Amino acid sequence: MYINSFFDTSFSVFPLLSRYLNKLPKKPIVMAPRGEFTKGALGLKKIKKILFIIFSKLIKLHKELVWQASSSFESDRIQHVTGADARRIFVVPDMPVSIKNNKDQIQSNHIDSAGTFKICFLSRICPIKNLEFCLRVINEINVPVIFDIYGPKEDEVYWSKCERILNDLSSTVTASYKGAIEHSQVMTVLSNYDLFFFPSCGENYGHVILESMLVGTPVLISDATPWKNLKNIGVGWDLSLNNKKAFVNAIEEAAAKSLEEYEEWRKHVSSYADEISNDDDVMQANKKLFLNSVDS
Repeated sequence: MYINSFFDTSFSVFPLLSRYLNKLPKKPIVMAPRGEFTKGALGLKKIKKILFIIFSKLIKLHKELVWQASSSFESDRIQHVTGADARRIFVVPDMPVSIKNNKDQIQSNHIDSAGTFKICFLSRICPIKNLEFCLRVINEINVPVIFDIYGPKEDEVYWSKCERILNDLSSTVTASYKGAIEHSQVMTVLSNYDLFFFPSCGENYGHVILESMLVGTPVLISDATPWKNLKNIGVGWDLSLNNKKAFVNAIEEAAAKSLEEYEEWRKHVSSYADEISNDDDVMQANKKLFLNSVDS
């Protein structure tokens, strides 16, 4: 069994309880928490999650599992939150191969001649994805920007809160909600923007971050993902959510680039993403993960 969540009731809790009660065969299990143990993610519905963690430890619900962490940071969080044996936690990045295969079909666009800087947010609209933070940052930008929002309204209460901010933005911002899109459209949409703004409270990998970079669109993200040192690498920024001004400065810095500078930047961003996607070590690590689950 390969379980892609620690807290999901239908696809994690119920199957593990069934196994615990001997209603399912004792098959090897790989558990991938998918960023659910970041501090930001744990802070949502906190009491409910803490109670489940305590309960699962008491009955040893996750005994004899093999854990997949997408980074050393997530490995530490798994061990800290669950008390899992470090020898049963394997740092195995997600496989970006399927994402890479879509790239050749995308024609990337660029800054328009009028100089209007185009930013997008593309994700589920819910607290952990942090659209509200985007809007508060965008409202402090001192240059004209277009800000488009894509994604399903997963949390209507949260969307209502965001919508109130959206309707009261600065006159320098032209903002629109574009609705949900099919996954097959994601890379095409991202290619039409100058910056992907995604200040998530927690991601175990963040496939959409790689999708953006593959089409040459730089990223502005939080430091709550495995993607680190992006400014030094030259592909964007990973910043602390405690420093809103740093996000404002990053957008203004990107918007100030000339067309020629931006073209070169996009090429570098795409080249970096290609290198990540062509890493055969990632494929081999994933194969080893499942072999270890069988041997355990």
